[in-house]
Amino acid sequence: MNSETLSKDGLNKNLRMPPEEYAKKLWDWTPLNDCFERGIRFTDVDGFVEVNHHFLLLEGKSKDAFLPRGQRMALERLAKLSQFTVIVFKGGPPNLSTVTEWEVLGKKKHKGSFQEFFNFIHKWFIWAEKDNIRNKG
Repeated sequence: MNSETLSKDGLNKNLRMPPEEYAKKLWDWTPLNDCFERGIRFTDVDGFVEVNHHFLLLEGKSKDAFLPRGQRMALERLAKLSQFTVIVFKGGPPNLSTVTEWEVLGKKKHKGSFQEFFNFIHKWFIWAEKDNIRNKG
């Protein structure tokens, strides 16, 4: 087992510390606000993986929240790049079992259970694992 995926209590999970401790380590990007005109601000990424030069980006929102206009524009533009799949999902953070809908930007919206969301993500992995673009052309 890879020690990088172990939490302090030795369990195999992604959150290696309590959410309160994690929140203390978030960057405050405010000092860079004046670098950009037109109100452009940095955004965060909720989930990101790479498999064989394919990239999956996950952005989670609570059930009643919407992507801010700038964030949606940036993610939609990223989704147009062939190596990127961008999924926006809704649920009740931090527990992914609450996911009931997701949208693959540039493709379609889905409604379903967490298990269906899990299966969708796993199918992406199987596809990316087989589609090794490094060996093409």
